[in-house]
Amino acid sequence: MNKKRIFLIAFMVPIIYGIIWFLSLYVSTELNHFFYEKHIVFLYLALPWSFFTIEVGAICSTYTNSYICNPLSILLISIGFAINVVVSTIILGGLGKIFKR
Repeated sequence: MNKKRIFLIAFMVPIIYGIIWFLSLYVSTELNHFFYEKHIVFLYLALPWSFFTIEVGAICSTYTNSYICNPLSILLISIGFAINVVVSTIILGGLGKIFKR
């Protein structure tokens, strides 16, 4: 698969998760709490970018409101997650070629 497609798909996954999480607020409180508990997975998979995102979000929150900072944080975590997925794909593809020989 093309690296650009992999990046785009991986970029959209946390954003779609965030939209579903937001919409679950209107469906059920328990469902929303479930999505809240599981969002830490994206923070772990976006390491080390999520550390940077947390700091940027904290600095942003001191100067502006959450309507600007939250989408910025989601965007940065999505980019970090996508970068990690593409790098992992490249590394695993290279290892696969090495072991096929």
